[in-house]
Amino acid sequence: MMKVVGLDAGQGWFKVRTQVGEQPVRKKFPTMVEPYSPSGRETEEDVMVEVGGKTYRLFRRGKAVQGREFYFSPEFKVLYLYTLAMFSHAPLYVVTGLPPAYATKENREALREALRGKFKFRVKGREVEVVVEDVDVRMQTWGGALYHYLKQRERREMLAIDIGFYTLDAMEFLFDYAKQDVVPEVSTAKSFEKGVKLFLEFLSEAIYRKLRERIEDYRLLERIAVEGKFRDINLTKEVREARNLYVDAVIDEVVRAFRNNVYRYENVLVMGGGSYIFDVEVKFADRKIPIVKLDEFANAEGFYRWGLKRIPV
Repeated sequence: MMKVVGLDAGQGWFKVRTQVGEQPVRKKFPTMVEPYSPSGRETEEDVMVEVGGKTYRLFRRGKAVQGREFYFSPEFKVLYLYTLAMFSHAPLYVVTGLPPAYATKENREALREALRGKFKFRVKGREVEVVVEDVDVRMQTWGGALYHYLKQRERREMLAIDIGFYTLDAMEFLFDYAKQDVVPEVSTAKSFEKGVKLFLEFLSEAIYRKLRERIEDYRLLERIAVEGKFRDINLTKEVREARNLYVDAVIDEVVRAFRNNVYRYENVLVMGGGSYIFDVEVKFADRKIPIVKLDEFANAEGFYRWGLKRIPV
């Protein structure tokens, strides 16, 4: 019997949702991976993964590959296999996604072929064999929309905004309750390279060089973004203003990209780790459009529930 795994493979974090016995499992890993030559000075904290005769170290330094190339890189494959290693006791059915900008039919099929099959590798010296029976590659933002709207009993149109570490993805959807599926309007899917990372660079320029005494706020935001430890924070006036300027510019660009149609929706879904930092609600308040903020595992949850519908477990 196959085990279903929902995997939100973001360029900042990998988030996985599955079930072990009666217990739901949610885990997340930073996308930090680098080729590594063992030196003999490794510690127990070092996570070493050997794939195809090459060794990689995880969670110490960031990856160099970004964009579409990341999803077809050796580094992505290493993170993918490490994520699945804990479920090696059963054949797997994996549901994952690509950012809308890269989720063409050709890319989705190519990734599906690359991620399924039998894989043998080593994690911290231990031999692991993972059998992936099949992979369903969707669009990342689609997972969160499906997760939220499965409980709806009517056809609904929506806009979903997924704020990640490297990109902000936005997509219009039509939820068809009869099919229990979210139908994306692919022509209106947009990706913007304006996630949390670019905001931190913007904040560094706006705050670090001009207001050095306020750098503690920048460092706090950086830790929140990199470590994924989101919390309520009391920002200084200067940092709030810089953040609001950035959000204004980004959301204005989203609105223009959708030809101002975003204001016709009953509500807007906001998901992704960046939603904990960016106050998107303010941009839609004057239009009285409710914002539904989903938690950071929304995509992984949607992928997992879709897998359950496809594969009885």
